[in-house]
Amino acid sequence: MWWNFLGRGHEEIVAFRDDWQRERAGHGGGASARYGTFPAEWQHTLPAPELPNARLRSRG
Repeated sequence: MWWNFLGRGHEEIVAFRDDWQRERAGHGGGASARYGTFPAEWQHTLPAPELPNARLRSRG
């Protein structure tokens, strides 16, 4: 887990973050996107923070 993303490894978290950033910028969004359609009343969404300068590790 990192920020609001749950993943099985570092690469998956990186992909989730990239998708979030792209979709919140209005590129590749819509009903078929990973995060669906953002409600019209959402004028702003939070950007995902930069990833740490290290690989994320599993806690398990």
